[in-house]
Amino acid sequence: MRLNEKRNDSQGSPTKGAQVTKQIRSERKQVDHYVKILLLGDSGVGKTSLLKRFADKNFSPSTLSTTGVDYKTHYARINGKRVKCQVWDTAGQERFHVITRAYYRGAHGIVLVYDVTDKNTLENIGYWMDSIQKHASSSVEKILVANKVDLPGRLESKHGEEIAKAHGVKYIETSAKTGSNVQAAFIGLAKDIIERNATGTGTSHEKASADVTNQQGSGKPGKCSIL
Repeated sequence: MRLNEKRNDSQGSPTKGAQVTKQIRSERKQVDHYVKILLLGDSGVGKTSLLKRFADKNFSPSTLSTTGVDYKTHYARINGKRVKCQVWDTAGQERFHVITRAYYRGAHGIVLVYDVTDKNTLENIGYWMDSIQKHASSSVEKILVANKVDLPGRLESKHGEEIAKAHGVKYIETSAKTGSNVQAAFIGLAKDIIERNATGTGTSHEKASADVTNQQGSGKPGKCSIL
């Protein structure tokens, strides 16, 4: 492919590559919806790996623990609309919780993750739900994700399903390693956010968030202020 590109340039199209790049950047600016999604859960449950699988479509077994917060941007087409998903990865260690709570503000959706091979991470879901209730909008969409289903010695699905039912949230099982259900978890949450805003049945905060969700020309990925 590189040889072909060089040959084409030598045949009188030296700016073709630049034009294509400019076109791609222009297309990225034309989004119909923007959603901010937050990843929460204990340290080591695989939040960063899930984000990499979703945004970059790869997996690294040597992923380091997140320090503070980080994010990636992914573009998707949902219900025929171009959607910019900005997913924020937060540190699970307790010493970072005061910092990461600031990022709850303005989140349209939350992916709450536990490790199916570690019962303690499931038991701590109650703590995270309490934190969400205190610091996030009451209208925020949530999904409980049981990660690492590719590993042996996993907890039975019914345990996660019961927790999800008790908190009134959706439940899905994923594997960042194999990619199983990762797209379904994030895209499904984004779809719920968009459709809920479209119905106009949410709270006043949610309707205000729709002004952010339905923005045009939100620009290329990059560092930005908290929404």
